[in-house]
Amino acid sequence: MTAFNNEGNKLKKPVINRKAFTDIGYLDKCPHCLKKLNTIPVRKKKCPFCGEYIFVKTRPLDEKKVLVTEEQKKEIDKQWRVYHICPVCGSGMPQQQSECYICQKDKVWRDDRNAKLEYYKNSGVVKAVKWNLSSWGKLCDICKALANEDSYGLGPGVFPLDKVPDLPHHGCDCYLTPVLEDEIII
Repeated sequence: MTAFNNEGNKLKKPVINRKAFTDIGYLDKCPHCLKKLNTIPVRKKKCPFCGEYIFVKTRPLDEKKVLVTEEQKKEIDKQWRVYHICPVCGSGMPQQQSECYICQKDKVWRDDRNAKLEYYKNSGVVKAVKWNLSSWGKLCDICKALANEDSYGLGPGVFPLDKVPDLPHHGCDCYLTPVLEDEIII
C-alpha cells in the first residue's frame, strides 16, 4: 500500500536504526547486585541475594528478554514507543501491527472507493460522483476545495467517474455518493 502526505507526495518508509537503542539489562544477573542467578525469572521477582525487585522485559535492541531495574524498565518502554512506528506514515502504532490505524483506514477507503466506482461504471445509471465533506473532525482546505470544485460543469464537488480524485491526504474522512444523470446540474 502506498500512502501520501498532504501535498500528494509518496511517503517513504522510515528505517529503524537499532543502534539508536541502548544495551539495557542482563541476561542472567540481578541488575541491582550483579550476582549471577541460578534460576532466571520470567516475570517480576525479588532477587534472592539483595531482595530488590527484578523486572523482565524484552529490549528493542535485539529483542532479547533481559533482567532490569524499575528505572531500566521505564527506559525500555520508552524505546519500544520509538520502535513501534508505522512503516507507511511514521506515526505511532500498537505492537504487532503492520500499519497504524489511519493507514489501515486509508487502505479500506481506497479499496471501498475503487469497488464503488467499478460498480457505478457498470451500472449504466450512475454518471458521476459527488465529493462529500466529513461531518465530523477537522476539515482541511484540500477537501473543502474538492467539495466546491466544478471543473467539469456538473455542479460543485461533482466529478465524472473517470476523473474522481484519489484520497487527498492521510486520514481523510470524506466520502463519495453516486450522482444519476437526471441529478446533474448543467
